[in-house]
Amino acid sequence: MPKPYLSVTIPAYNEAGTIQKVVEDHLTVLEALQPELDGFEVLCLDDASHDNTCTILTKLADQTKEIRVMRHTTNQGIYRSFRDLFHEAKGTHIFQTAADDQWPAGNLVKLFHRMQKDRLDLVIGVRENRKKIYTPWRQFLSFGFNLIPKCLFGIDTKDANGIKLGRKEIFTAPLMSQSFFGEIERIVEAKKRGFRIDCESIDFLPRTQGRASGAKWRNIYMTFFDLMRYTVKRR
Repeated sequence: MPKPYLSVTIPAYNEAGTIQKVVEDHLTVLEALQPELDGFEVLCLDDASHDNTCTILTKLADQTKEIRVMRHTTNQGIYRSFRDLFHEAKGTHIFQTAADDQWPAGNLVKLFHRMQKDRLDLVIGVRENRKKIYTPWRQFLSFGFNLIPKCLFGIDTKDANGIKLGRKEIFTAPLMSQSFFGEIERIVEAKKRGFRIDCESIDFLPRTQGRASGAKWRNIYMTFFDLMRYTVKRR
C-alpha cells in the first residue's frame, strides 16, 4: 500500500488565541508520523479575521516550509473555507480539523492508524463526550443533525460534523449543499460510490477561547434548506 501524502486542513476565523498552538501541535504529530508518510503539509486558511490570526499564520509559514497559508479578503464562512482548502491541498489524503483547540492533534494519530489498519477510505472522528461539553441546545442540534442520515438515507454517520481523515477525492467531490449539511452529503455520496467508511472515537475538549458560531439560526436554516433540496434530488 503506497504511503499517503497528508494535508492537514485548518480554517480559522478570529482564532488568534489558539491558532499557533493548534498548528504547532499538528506539525509535531506529522513529524512523528513522517516515516509512515510520503510527505505532509499543514494548510491553513484565514477567513478574513478581524484579529491577528493572519499575522500569526504568516509568521509560522515563513518559519516552516510545510506550513502554507491561504486568505479570504472577505468572510466566506466555514463551508467555502473548507471547500477552498480541500481543492488547494497537495495531499493524496486530507485531515479535516478546526482552529479552536477543541480537537487535540493526537486525534490524527488515532484516525491515521485506524485508516491504515483497516484500509479505509474515510474515517470519521466521533466525540463520545459531547454531552459533557455541549449545552442542552447544542446537544439537541447535534442529535437531530446525526439522526437525519440514519432516518432518511439509512446511514449512521454517528458524528457527521466532526473531524475526518480520508482520500482527497472524497473531500473534493462536487456537492450540492453549501451548509453544514454538506458533511452529511459528503458521507452519503462517498458511501454510494463504494468508498470504505468507518468511525473512531476521539478526544474533544471544551472551548477556552473565542466564540462558537455553528448554532446560529442562519446556519440551522441553511442546513434544513439543503436537506430538503438533497432529499428531493435523491428521489
